[in-house]
Amino acid sequence: MNPSWGIGLPQFKLDSVVLNDNANHIKDRSNDLTHRVMMTKETQIKEDAAGIHNLYGCYRSVVADQRKDADSKFSSSLGLMDGLIQGLRAQGADPTKVADGSGHVSDLTARRAELSAQRDKALTAFDAALSNLDSGEKATVAQLNGPSKVAAAR
Repeated sequence: MNPSWGIGLPQFKLDSVVLNDNANHIKDRSNDLTHRVMMTKETQIKEDAAGIHNLYGCYRSVVADQRKDADSKFSSSLGLMDGLIQGLRAQGADPTKVADGSGHVSDLTARRAELSAQRDKALTAFDAALSNLDSGEKATVAQLNGPSKVAAAR
């Protein structure tokens, strides 16, 4: 006969584990990591917002220079027309009935009014473009900050 051996192993059940010192260390590391991620994100948003502001500043500068140039050219043309109209009146001529070399009659005062209206329309378009740049910049920066700030910016 062969002898048989039996070994009984004790059985146990683990209900919970409490990590005293290690848990605080893990929590501190997690909080530190979360803080560093948030700081990095905030720094990146600030840098991106500054870059966007500079880009839109360039656009605004170009549009403002174009507006100034257009206004200067319109003002110069209007000044020439004013001088011409005043010169004709000083000579006793009617600026509303000026004949050119081909005999075509022009109304200089009406043409001056048309030119003035064109200037006003052009300057209004430049002002609208500048306003659109401002609102575009605000919307773009708000998107960097997240959906809740986009809704607040509108």
